[in-house]
Amino acid sequence: MNTRQTRKIQSSLTSKGFITENTHHCCLVLQIGGRNSHIRTYYSHGAKECGDFHLKLMANQLCLTKQELFDLIDCQLGKEALIQTLRERGALRL
Repeated sequence: MNTRQTRKIQSSLTSKGFITENTHHCCLVLQIGGRNSHIRTYYSHGAKECGDFHLKLMANQLCLTKQELFDLIDCQLGKEALIQTLRERGALRL
């Protein structure tokens, strides 16, 4: 079973251009050129780790495969490569 720490997910994604929106949910939104995109994911306030089920949901929300999400979290996929991947899939509207 693959897991990732919630703190690591948040810090890794914010270092790649995501900003944190705190409403009644914790949300990470991809920001490109100072503008928020529609690419976003949600994570739990209190969970210390995300398991397979939640990681799969996050990957789907970000229009990535689970392996690509792992690469993004583990810093093997950078911001420019992420944007390129999303544009090739037609998932990015900016």
